[in-house]
Amino acid sequence: MVVIVGLALLSIPYLIFSMGDGDINPGNYHFIVGEATYFSNGSADGSQVVVENQRTSEELYDIVGPDGNSDTSGYYIVDLGDLAQGYRDGDIITVTVYGIDDYSTWQGNNFTTVNNDSVSQIVDVVLYPTATLSRSPSSYDFGDMLEDRTADTSFEIWNSGEGTLTYSLSESCSWVSVSPTGGSSTGEHDTITVSVDTTGLSLGSHSCTIDISSDGGSSTFGVSVNVVEETPILSRSPSSYDFGDMLEDRTADTSFEIWNSGEGTLTYSLSESCSWVSVSPTGGSSTGEHDTITVSVDTTGLSLGSHSCTIDISSDGGSSTFGVSVTVIDVDLVPPTITNILATPTTQEAGNIVRLSARVTDNIGVGNVYLELEYPNGTQNTIIITSYKTGSTYYYEYVYPLLGSYNFSFSAVDTSGNNKTSAVSSFIIEDTTPPAISSITATPNPVSFTSPVNISATTTDFLGVAAIYLEITHPDGTVDNITITAHQAGETTYYFQDSFSMLGIYEYKIYVVDTSGNSNTSTMRTFTVQDKTSPQVEVVYPNGGEHVSDTVVIEWNVTDNYDHPEDLRVTLKYSADNGASWHIIADDLENVVDDYEWDTSGLADGTRYRIKIDVYDTSGNTGTDISDASFTVDNTAPSLTLQKPTPGNLYLFDREVMPLLLRDKAVIIGAITVVVETSDVTSGIRDVEFKVDGESKFVDSSPPYEWEWDETIFWNHTLTVIARDNAGNTIQKTVDVKVYNI
Repeated sequence: MVVIVGLALLSIPYLIFSMGDGDINPGNYHFIVGEATYFSNGSADGSQVVVENQRTSEELYDIVGPDGNSDTSGYYIVDLGDLAQGYRDGDIITVTVYGIDDYSTWQGNNFTTVNNDSVSQIVDVVLYPTATLSRSPSSYDFGDMLEDRTADTSFEIWNSGEGTLTYSLSESCSWVSVSPTGGSSTGEHDTITVSVDTTGLSLGSHSCTIDISSDGGSSTFGVSVNVVEETPILSRSPSSYDFGDMLEDRTADTSFEIWNSGEGTLTYSLSESCSWVSVSPTGGSSTGEHDTITVSVDTTGLSLGSHSCTIDISSDGGSSTFGVSVTVIDVDLVPPTITNILATPTTQEAGNIVRLSARVTDNIGVGNVYLELEYPNGTQNTIIITSYKTGSTYYYEYVYPLLGSYNFSFSAVDTSGNNKTSAVSSFIIEDTTPPAISSITATPNPVSFTSPVNISATTTDFLGVAAIYLEITHPDGTVDNITITAHQAGETTYYFQDSFSMLGIYEYKIYVVDTSGNSNTSTMRTFTVQDKTSPQVEVVYPNGGEHVSDTVVIEWNVTDNYDHPEDLRVTLKYSADNGASWHIIADDLENVVDDYEWDTSGLADGTRYRIKIDVYDTSGNTGTDISDASFTVDNTAPSLTLQKPTPGNLYLFDREVMPLLLRDKAVIIGAITVVVETSDVTSGIRDVEFKVDGESKFVDSSPPYEWEWDETIFWNHTLTVIARDNAGNTIQKTVDVKVYNI
């Protein structure tokens, strides 16, 4: 029985009624109830519900929603009590729901185990998209096939549903094979190849079914073939030939083809009963290739009039005939026939071929064919074209050098001396093609300032070049138009060579006019004039061997082939290790004056200094010079000791006599030699100067550094000695003296 549960029950869809334990159908009712929904798309109203007891395979059915047992949208309900074989505790119940309409490829299932302690059990089902098997076509007939042959065909399998379709193929016929035997599809069409092999199959019809199984349904693909014996078929073409009029004692030939249009090997033979006809070969075989049969006729001994003969063809693939006919005449008064007179094309561009042709035939035979030509300037020419033929068509191909209209006609003489001349036809040669321009180059590119650049181009024209021009646009917009017709290198190359004083990009193009007035202009090209020459710079000071200190004026000379000196930029560097490493003194200076004051006071003393000067022009070229040799930087004063006289001592006639109580002065009686000890470890001592009361008395430039002080002088004075090194550093010592010298 089917129990209809109303809204009152389903308003509490998960209400469970308690029952006692039992075995088979322990109560009158046992409901399987649940909600059926499309995944992410709401209730599955109208969907088919199948509830199956797996133990007995019995099924109950419902429809989701109010159209079924349930009064509530989205729900189903069945009573297991309606199962004919009943149910019991522990039975596995499966619920499968099949979608409808737009969801016809959707399906869902769930299961539960019967529990007799409850009157109802809840089994919700969610439907998901499912795969659907499709294939096309459904079968293939290989038709007639010979024994021991193979053939292939194919069909497609795809998933016309949702998700992924997994499929497999099988067949039980040994003469059929399938590849591949399985696969999967998410919608793409897979190609299945079916192969048949008639080896071992009996004559007659055979069929086979290929089974297709999948998780989206099953299907089949049918294969059939009819096995037949090899049967050759005789074919020939053409079926006859008429030699037309022939004089007595003449021969002629023609041919036709025989081949096997069936299967296997065709064996054939030919025969004729006419003495004036001969056939070669008289037999042969064909597996499909076309054999040529030559038929010869000889009118010797034949009476005047018409004659015919039949050549019989016998074979294991049927029989046929080839008919031959001829009319024997004693006099040929019929001239040749000239038709299909053509000029191809009738108007041709100069430099291209014109084909003049005509079809010439004769009842007996064509002897010679002539072409009569009249040029636009009135010149006439007769050309024998007998050997230029294809079948009955005689032709002449030529490139005509003059512009204008040409007249032509054909004449023919047959083997009997009869002649015929055709009507006059004409064709035109014109020149509308502009000259061709190619191989346009500027060499070198880029080119150095003041160096020549060669601009060249190749230009060709069938009738000839009349003039060629070169247009050059300078970087400042100035335009030069130059005729270069006379500047020719070889037959087709024209050139122009010059140097340019302005840096930048130059544009140029070629313009050509031919003798017919046709013109052509090349695309715009460019070349670049660059300053590739580096500035010339010379270090003037310090350039090697100098001893410097404190502030040094670096001096240099610089020139450039293009830029003014003040447009140049200068970077000064020094090295304290003879050029192994460099340090910037000043960077990117304007070259307003050729010197720079360099403060060396913060540098370490050393003898391996060099100056490096980099000069940059506006094109980025760099000129560099380095001091020719190392120079010395010395900012340390020399050491200096005044050995004689010293304060607190008495000197008598250049001899130290005794110390005095008066310690702050030296007392000198008579002449004295002033003695100095001095040294400089970096640049060396240049000289020592001796002064009395600030007045220079003597300069000693070499050791020992001494001065004999012998002059008439009395009382208190100041003696000063000054030592100078080669870098200009100085040190001085002063001593107060009391002198008595007459």
